[in-house]
Amino acid sequence: MLSLAAAVRGESVQMAVLAACCFAGARLLLAPPERRVPVGAPYGTSLLATLLAASWVLMVMTPPSLIDSIMQALGQSPPPAPAPRPAFEITPQVLVIVVLEKAMVISLLGLALALPRALAVPPDSRRPTSPEGPDRLPADELAAAPAAAYRDSEIVIPRTPVPPSPPVERDRGSAAAALAPTTWKREASLGVLIGLASVLLTLAMAAALQSAGRKHELHPFLDVVQQSADWWVVAGTVLTACALAPLQEELLFRVILQGWLTDRLGRWMIPCVATGFALVHGLNNAPLLLPLAFLLGWLYDARRSYVGIVAAHAAFNGVNVIMAMALSQLR
Repeated sequence: MLSLAAAVRGESVQMAVLAACCFAGARLLLAPPERRVPVGAPYGTSLLATLLAASWVLMVMTPPSLIDSIMQALGQSPPPAPAPRPAFEITPQVLVIVVLEKAMVISLLGLALALPRALAVPPDSRRPTSPEGPDRLPADELAAAPAAAYRDSEIVIPRTPVPPSPPVERDRGSAAAALAPTTWKREASLGVLIGLASVLLTLAMAAALQSAGRKHELHPFLDVVQQSADWWVVAGTVLTACALAPLQEELLFRVILQGWLTDRLGRWMIPCVATGFALVHGLNNAPLLLPLAFLLGWLYDARRSYVGIVAAHAAFNGVNVIMAMALSQLR
């Protein structure tokens, strides 16, 4: 009786999640999001942050076979072949290491983005005014003024009042501005809608691959959520998948790599970075992540909101975690 109730509850959760994804897709079709920045606007990503991000990506994507080939070329014997890897298992030590690694990468990349901007001295072309007020000549221009303009040892300069200029949002498209948008709530809502809608595209891609005879592996974190009975393991996995991973990966791929490469090589680097993002998660799972990766690339290029892409990524991962937990109830 309990297993039947759990199965019904699992199916209800899955149906509710799919309904939310369909609603998000319909909402985006009826009211497509608009661009906040013009096409081709510069990103303004620093070289220091790009070097750090590229180093991390190369370290993650480098296959062991390439390392063995490099060692052979250098005249060193490769290490012995490793034993078959056991099933992925989350231990307290592994969970702490994963959390610390992601927090360290986020902190370093954020510092690398903010440091050049903090050290830069913005040019100030405004003309300094005298202490007496904006209608008085500066002291260095007193000698050059005609004698007729003197009155009680002061110089009065009639000036045409200039209407104040409207406030301008500075550096709207820069990487540093993307880290602190002024419309967090709106960007986060749009990101959640795009993340939910991308689930539908991922399910369609999975169905197409399955009909073609292609198999994909379940992400290790989703496997842990399905099989682990320890609440702290599930809580730590959910925290990593729905918060730390989106913060880290969107900072790496969209804010830094996409920004720097697009500024220098053109907008065709957006799908290239999206493909690299999918490949980092494994060759078998890369096709399933391509829809999300392309949507995230377009979203950041159009809106330049770090909050929006993190919300989209977190919503996508959250839906997968919920579906995995519901699926474990059906088994």
